[in-house]
Amino acid sequence: MNYSELSKNIKSIFTLVIIAFSSLFIQIRVFGDSIPNLPQATVPLSEVFLPPVGNVPGIIDNKYVVLSDRPSQAGAMWGKYQVNLNYDFTMDSYMYFGNIGEQAADGITFTMQTIGNNISGDSGQNLGAYKIGPQGKKLNGIAVEFDTFHNGDGLDSDVPIHSTYDHTAFFDISRLKHLEYQTVINPDSDDQLSAGYWYKIRVSWTKSTKTLRYQLSALNSSDRFKAQDKSITLDTNSLFGSEYPSVYWGFTGSTGQNSSINAVAFSLLPQPSNQDVYWENNNTEEYTGYEQEVTNLIINRNALYNTWDNVETKIDISSLGGTAIPDINHIQVDGVTTPATINGNVITLPKTSITKGISQVKIPFKLAYKNEESHNLTVSTKGIEHVIGEDGQSFSYNDGKENKATLRVKEDKTNIKTKDSILYVGQTWNKESNFVSATNEDGTSIPWSDSRISSNGASVDTSKAGAYHLTYTIKGKLKNVDSSFTVTVKDDKSSIQTKNTTLQIGQTWNKESNFVSATDEDGNSIPWSDSRITSNGASVDTSKAGVTKLKYTYKGKVKNTDSEFTVTVEDPLKLIVPSNSDFGTYKLGSSNSVLNWNKSSKVEVEGANSSQWDLSVALSAKSSLKGYIKLGDQTISDQPQEVISGTGPMDVTGDVPSDNFIKVDYTGVKQLRKDTGNLEWTLTPSTKEVSE
Repeated sequence: MNYSELSKNIKSIFTLVIIAFSSLFIQIRVFGDSIPNLPQATVPLSEVFLPPVGNVPGIIDNKYVVLSDRPSQAGAMWGKYQVNLNYDFTMDSYMYFGNIGEQAADGITFTMQTIGNNISGDSGQNLGAYKIGPQGKKLNGIAVEFDTFHNGDGLDSDVPIHSTYDHTAFFDISRLKHLEYQTVINPDSDDQLSAGYWYKIRVSWTKSTKTLRYQLSALNSSDRFKAQDKSITLDTNSLFGSEYPSVYWGFTGSTGQNSSINAVAFSLLPQPSNQDVYWENNNTEEYTGYEQEVTNLIINRNALYNTWDNVETKIDISSLGGTAIPDINHIQVDGVTTPATINGNVITLPKTSITKGISQVKIPFKLAYKNEESHNLTVSTKGIEHVIGEDGQSFSYNDGKENKATLRVKEDKTNIKTKDSILYVGQTWNKESNFVSATNEDGTSIPWSDSRISSNGASVDTSKAGAYHLTYTIKGKLKNVDSSFTVTVKDDKSSIQTKNTTLQIGQTWNKESNFVSATDEDGNSIPWSDSRITSNGASVDTSKAGVTKLKYTYKGKVKNTDSEFTVTVEDPLKLIVPSNSDFGTYKLGSSNSVLNWNKSSKVEVEGANSSQWDLSVALSAKSSLKGYIKLGDQTISDQPQEVISGTGPMDVTGDVPSDNFIKVDYTGVKQLRKDTGNLEWTLTPSTKEVSE
């Protein structure tokens, strides 16, 4: 759709809106003029320009950009590549300023600056190039301005012309002042640029003299417009901060209270040969990689609209410091392996010629070692430009581009850690139990469940003892890292032993008295106090006779081991002894000097048949029998001496032979004696077989 068609459509829509919403007041401004067709062919804008920024209507048919068409607009459109002022250039463009004469505002600029390619200035007298942002920040650089409204009390105060005249000028953007200017002389429109036709603008730069020149002529048949040709020598250090910088270039425009259509088309690019440099991995000029990684440096040498002869590309890698190493034996130019030379730290590619196309260079780099700092390499391409303007005029001049690419090499922290483990026969093996930790290239922890971690088909047979040497692997972007470990399967030696015991009614039961021993899986002895041993809530009622069956359990890693036992509670033992016993008399000097226990004085033990007991006896300390009364061959003292141990009821005096029982031995006595004494009997439940 051309601009006149767009205007007609807007008018039609406006009429429909008024009919449908008659109660609303709607104001839509539609210019009476339309943009005439260009007699010359133009460069498709999307191929060389970024999308417009600011408040602009936009690009029409990919041929020209409308920078304004109503009041209070400001915008810009910047080239995709930078122009290097270290080389000459010539640029042809076309500008249209509407067809409303003195009512037009505010104009268009061709601007070169070093701030960026995504900005636009303020509206009105700022022409979309001056005073950027709410704080009034200013660009640095130079503008060639085509001003359709004289702001004599503002930025045009240093252009002393009649207020109705238009002017062209060189404008110092950072200092907001005009360096050189010319008044427009145009009888077709009372000396106004807004005359209803296109103008051709040629801007050229000569590096040797630092001369910037613009030429303005009208594309109409009357030939009454006085063409302009203006040159200026630039102080590039003052304007840009360096002598021969690479600058952003493009067109800006604006309107204020007054407005008009401001449009730009393009036919001859400035320094149309250029290059793009980027890393293939992320398609940017900066790349952060890892040790041993291989990445390709891509250099696109572009000559889309012209011929670029004697093109030579050099890559200076001195600043890399060995961080990355180029593989010069596998450099490709347009898909073909091409030999290159390296002299010191500079790689030089063979010279070539490029005509209306792109020549791509691909250089492999291996990131050699960790260095967290950024390192630059510089790509410089030089050649001879051959361009032909729409008027048939040809230009040839040296041209060159310089780009930097940045590398940062990080340590590849891909890692995995495992640990050895011990299992026992019958125990289940869990693969994750041997995994400790893993990290990716950046050192970020990753879990066992991450798909980059492989167990390599590891398996363990826990049905029998054995050792299994296994390896886990993390598969990183650049390398695989292994970690080996051992799973040992052992025989399970866990055990527990108990014993039966017998108590008397009323006697206290101690749980530990039935515990003999226990071992863990490795056969190590463990005490009764170990938490892995449980009595399973065992209890014994010692208030009455009976047998209680109980079970102790050792809770092992693999299995639980039980040991059963009984606790028998019996009636109490009862000892029956005579209140007195007479050993009789003996005849002094006779051969029978030993008097045995009187069998009629019975000593008896009563109790359950299974009751085990110990019987002991002692002589009171003040007895006259001391030294003469014996138990078998042993003299009875005031300390208990075991008489006999037994089980169940027993007639002690009947079952124990006289020679082994209590007797009085007067052997060697020379005089008559009469002795008495007290025997103290003790009957206790036997502890034999209960303890070692």
